Amino acid sequence: MKKKLLNNYGLKLLSILCAIILWIAIVNTNDPYDKVTITRVPVTLLNTEVLTDSGYLYEIIDGTDYVTLTVKGPRSIVENLKNTDFKAEAKIISEFSETAKIDVECIKSNIDYDNLTITMAKDEVKLDIQNRTSKTFDVIAVIDGTPANGYYTDETLVSISPSTIKISGPENIIEQIDSVKVNIGVTGENANITTNITPTLYNAAGGRINSSKLTFSKEQITCKLDVIKQKTVDVNYAVTGNVEEGYRYTSINTTLPKVVIAGTDSELAKINSIDIPANLIELTGLTGDKTYSIRVSQYVPNTVKYITSDTYASVTVTVEQLKSKSVNLLNSNITVKNLATGYKLEFADNSINLVSVKGIEADLEKFTSDDLNAEIDLTGLKEGTHSVQIKITSKKDVEIVGNYKVNVKVTQDMTKPEVSTVPDEDE
Repeated sequence: MKKKLLNNYGLKLLSILCAIILWIAIVNTNDPYDKVTITRVPVTLLNTEVLTDSGYLYEIIDGTDYVTLTVKGPRSIVENLKNTDFKAEAKIISEFSETAKIDVECIKSNIDYDNLTITMAKDEVKLDIQNRTSKTFDVIAVIDGTPANGYYTDETLVSISPSTIKISGPENIIEQIDSVKVNIGVTGENANITTNITPTLYNAAGGRINSSKLTFSKEQITCKLDVIKQKTVDVNYAVTGNVEEGYRYTSINTTLPKVVIAGTDSELAKINSIDIPANLIELTGLTGDKTYSIRVSQYVPNTVKYITSDTYASVTVTVEQLKSKSVNLLNSNITVKNLATGYKLEFADNSINLVSVKGIEADLEKFTSDDLNAEIDLTGLKEGTHSVQIKITSKKDVEIVGNYKVNVKVTQDMTKPEVSTVPDEDE
């Protein structure tokens, strides 16, 4: 019996198998196998000089600079693992490689690595490889905001240093750059500004370009901006020439009666108006309204800035045809001057004189005999009947047409004992 047991190899094999199964069962009962997912394990890229030494720039794409791991092993080990317990590396093989294979290992001490199985969701880093290039751009100053009330500034009052900048980086980004600007904030400012500003890059559509992968020959641009006072002044429009006979130039209207200028206090103090030369508005021969276009800005002294948005004024002169009208002048409304002492006066004609006047229609409509000043001068006239010139003037902008006389009779005033041929001294 003993011999049978000792020489029975099948039984021995079965015993070993049972022992293994029993050991596995005991192990899994005390420390079972488990599986965990470790996320965001950073991948270190090696041998990057293969690209940079050849003038290439690279960018890791699709988030492949991080890897997700699945780790299997004894629960007592895997349940305490973190992403910092692993090291992931990818080595660039050549400048023509657009991928790099990822190798990963657990670096946590005091664990049995042989009992761990590590798999990756993705096993390579993807690269976007670009040529490195450089380009020089002009730097453009842009004013943001509005200065304090009564002050002015614009891009022409800015000085920047340097005025150009060299930008280096991936060719595909450099090609997108359309302009390089420095934005200077002026809101509420009433004094000159000096500041250092990091330039901003824009594409042709006006969108901003991320400059994190680019290098600038100068990180900041020094900007000096003048903020100057402004002043509102009248624009004076002169005219020359005379309109056609029978017409009258009556008014002038313009779209720019005033303009705004800006400058230093001393220069602004010298300018109280902008005077437009008369030869620009010629009236000779006009029989109606006429409009002129005048570039007002060119008559502003170059010591100040013209800042009104419109540079041209539309100037219209009004010319109206004259019309005639007759008004009644009563003898009683004629002032007698210098009647000799001791004499009296009688009007020999009718009591009403018709006086012709000429003017524009609006003035004539309101014109009456009360708007006339009429007088006769009897200096040196003796007793008898005389034809005397009536001096007639208008109180309004209406012209008296023609000359007018009146017949008067001078007689001795018997109520006065003495007759003097000498005019009153106060006359």
